[in-house]
Amino acid sequence: MIRHSGQFKRVGGEKHVFPSFHEAADAVQVHLSEVPRGNCRAKAEGDKSGELAGSIRVHDDGRGGTVFNERTRECASWREDAGRKMSYAERRQWRIDSVVREAQKKERLERERKDAAYTASEIWRVSRPVVEHPYLIRKRIKPTSTMREVDASIVDEILSGRGIRNDHGELYRTGLHGRLLVIPLQGKSGELQSLQFIDAKGKKQFMKTGRVGGLYWLSHPVEAYQSSTVIGIAEGMATALSVELVKGFPCVAAMSSGNLGNVARLWADRFRQGKRFLILSDIGNGEDEARAAAEKIGAAFYVPPINDEVVRRFRLLTGGDRPTDWNDFYIATGDLTNEG
Repeated sequence: MIRHSGQFKRVGGEKHVFPSFHEAADAVQVHLSEVPRGNCRAKAEGDKSGELAGSIRVHDDGRGGTVFNERTRECASWREDAGRKMSYAERRQWRIDSVVREAQKKERLERERKDAAYTASEIWRVSRPVVEHPYLIRKRIKPTSTMREVDASIVDEILSGRGIRNDHGELYRTGLHGRLLVIPLQGKSGELQSLQFIDAKGKKQFMKTGRVGGLYWLSHPVEAYQSSTVIGIAEGMATALSVELVKGFPCVAAMSSGNLGNVARLWADRFRQGKRFLILSDIGNGEDEARAAAEKIGAAFYVPPINDEVVRRFRLLTGGDRPTDWNDFYIATGDLTNEG
């Protein structure tokens, strides 16, 4: 399953469709010699050894799709029959085929979700409580009972043992090493649906075949959220824990900016009265999605007040570049302000 987060600029305009795959791929500088038969990754201009910044989503009928360049944030669509007017018989058959494909797709997605939930439960079962972890130490946050850790080799063994393959058809490996934080992602009813893995260097990866849309992570059991009058909704786990550490109210992590709207609506519907929601945005990429999520449920919207002094202190303490989220701000200042 290939996921894309954030916005892509469509080459040629929002409604433009190229008549062939290779024209679409050339337009976004993605290189693949043959027309793909299914979703896959590919080399993009500027890729280094081992990098695959290009990805292709193919329509269910195999006659079109979209090519993405994740480096330039551009995409282009193609359709083999673009510009050709279909006959009545072709349109009728296309509608019939569309209904069949949609039913098959729905059945396949449901099967994948069940398989992913089972795999997630298996990995969670063999993982262990976190005492400390290099990523958490660097982020200056403490572990909670709602996260665990596991060796990367065990994750790879479970995933490959279930026959899960990568976009090239090879048995799947996470590419992560050593001790991994295991972040459980819940669905609407609180059931475990998928996982996120984070290694010691902060490299993150969602579980192969698991979805993200509509899922979230809780830093504490749900009872803490039921009893609180204020609930924060953040993009990532580190931001959620940073806000909770200083301000005391529980936070939900949506795991991506594109998922903030889904999670905000779900939690607003869950607690229709007596709760104040805060959307805690990163700066820059994802800020628009966070603002839209806040507007959707009438929540307060906050971004970290990054100024030159905060940037200077962050660089001095971490050796990093420019701070962009509430955890960065917390590291630089030891405090959180401006989020209510």
